[in-house]
Amino acid sequence: METLEKWLKSRKSSPKTISELAKKFKTVPYKTVYNWVKRGSIPKDYNLRKKLYNLTKISKYRSEEEKLMEFKQIQNAIYLCIRALEPLMEDEDKRRYFRKKIRKNDISFLSSLLEALMNEERFSVWQTFQNIKIEKKSKRLK
Repeated sequence: METLEKWLKSRKSSPKTISELAKKFKTVPYKTVYNWVKRGSIPKDYNLRKKLYNLTKISKYRSEEEKLMEFKQIQNAIYLCIRALEPLMEDEDKRRYFRKKIRKNDISFLSSLLEALMNEERFSVWQTFQNIKIEKKSKRLK
């Protein structure tokens, strides 16, 4: 999870410091912005939290309504996928045709991703493996 402190340090343009960030929030005292950065505090005020999210895109500053809307979209996509696969559960010929036509890498990717999403440690391992590129050997080993 990205922190506000890491976000500031990674910036190439303003705001890059707590002072510069505090200037973006004119009505908020410096000490409050300092607490956001150094202590990980989250603004209680909805509009401040929304402004901070819009500036940083750090998910912990998103409103519950926004999180719920995104979750509902993901949930609907999963349910649509399940409904689309129901004919395969009922018909062996359709399953055979599916196995013949579907890219097995896509199924492996989706299956492993869904499993990894259920546990943060597994997700971290999954993510690491997604970044590994397997080099193809141009010559056979003798």
